[in-house]
Amino acid sequence: MTSPIVQKHYPILSNIAVADGYFELTVAAENFGARPAQFVNIKVGDDYAFLLRKPFSVYQQNDERFSVLYKVMGRGTARLSRYQAGESIDILGPLGQAFEVLPGKRVALLAGGVGIASLRLIADSLQVQNIPFDLFYGVRSQAEVVDHETWITLAKRIFFSSDDGSVGKSGFVTDLFATQIQSYDLVIACGPHPMLRSLRRVCDGKITDYLIMEEYMACGFGICMGCVVQTQNGYEKICTKGPVFKGEDLVWST
Repeated sequence: MTSPIVQKHYPILSNIAVADGYFELTVAAENFGARPAQFVNIKVGDDYAFLLRKPFSVYQQNDERFSVLYKVMGRGTARLSRYQAGESIDILGPLGQAFEVLPGKRVALLAGGVGIASLRLIADSLQVQNIPFDLFYGVRSQAEVVDHETWITLAKRIFFSSDDGSVGKSGFVTDLFATQIQSYDLVIACGPHPMLRSLRRVCDGKITDYLIMEEYMACGFGICMGCVVQTQNGYEKICTKGPVFKGEDLVWST
């Protein structure tokens, strides 16, 4: 059962650095009820520059709280990083369609950078269902690896790649996955669009790929039309039809 969408100010419990440039914001929220792949839209400030909300995947949750994982990349996330415990923040959610994996599949999760945030609730769901999975995790450097010790307890195996070779294989995570693709029936991935495009080419005709699309979703519920993606059936709004799409259903521009 999907939880109703709620907009309110949530008390901040913590907002801490968890890796180089990465922060985890945790708020008090009883029974928030986000499901795998769902997200929230956060109003990061009251200034005109922050008029539109910003989307963030729900990273962790229990009956009393939930968190979002984000990387400081611009004014909005820089402003978000300055919030402190004891303050409150305006959040709308949970938003988007949930995603569930059926048992009986050999599963891989693939993350590029901050895309790891969108995979945590999926990983938790797989663990509850006793569905083993491997994680392929691409980062710029070892300093950007988030929650390594936690992911060790969730994933059967972890394969790292990094731009500078400081952790795992040097190079692209999609190239690393291509060497192991025969071991899986499906892969669920989130990361930059070039990474997802590359993964689509790797998987085409071999295994099923589900891609978690990241776009600027200002409203979060299909009104602003700012997050459309082209599919085989026309344009769809990521915030209401996604954020997860089957790779073969997407149309990639050249």
